Amino acid sequence: MFTIDNKWAVILSDFCLDIAKAYFIASFISQSITINGVNPFDLFVALTKGMFNVIIFLVFSRYLLKFKK
Repeated sequence: MFTIDNKWAVILSDFCLDIAKAYFIASFISQSITINGVNPFDLFVALTKGMFNVIIFLVFSRYLLKFKK
């Protein structure tokens, strides 16, 4: 399919981890700031969507580390 050397695998993996951290912070902090006027179901949907995206980036980061020797 395609090959990734060790350097690029580590760089892309770290990049995905940074995106996952930023997405986690943004989804939970922004929701907790506006918690007063938010419907609980809407809050649950937003937090679930945020966790789903974080998990996707974490899985992709781990997948990239498999290329590292």
